[in-house]
Amino acid sequence: RRVDGLANKAPFVRTRALLLRVAALAAALALVPSQARPARAELWALDVGHGTALLLRSPTAGTWLFDAGSRDRPDVARQALGPALAGFETAELAVVLSHLDLDHQEALPWVVERYRVRLWAGALPAHTAERLPHGTPCIDLDRGFVPLCSGPVELALGRGHAGTGNEGSRVLRVRAAGRTALLLGDAEAEGL
Repeated sequence: RRVDGLANKAPFVRTRALLLRVAALAAALALVPSQARPARAELWALDVGHGTALLLRSPTAGTWLFDAGSRDRPDVARQALGPALAGFETAELAVVLSHLDLDHQEALPWVVERYRVRLWAGALPAHTAERLPHGTPCIDLDRGFVPLCSGPVELALGRGHAGTGNEGSRVLRVRAAGRTALLLGDAEAEGL
């Protein structure tokens, strides 16, 4: 009889355990802030040491990555970029690369292997170009500005000098909510 009594309580115990798990999950979701779907444009500067990695998120323009590299932190992709993109819950992004120095592009092969790149703008390293899916739109320019995205958030790729290296760096101009941000590469003279 004792065994039969326990057998009758088994469904209740399983149901109670399941309800406790569901309650714990709901509490955890309520306490952990979600970074998905921003209400307005957000610009995130990632701590990559000597290098550059900026993420722009917008409810209308999606997720954009401007540069992704570091001279002194070899694992930027896994330590800074990966956790940020995972928190954004994004499956695709647009990439803008200012120029080909490693402290600006070292993590990009990792990005291309894990996320769908819907647009590539700016410099394009040969080893990364090989990894982009066929048909990915690629945009670059010698001088001036070319629009990349319009609407509540306007994005434009710019360049002051057609040379290689730092002075040939591209910029990303971001306009949203009456404000303008200019994300720069390393140009200091005629490239500006």
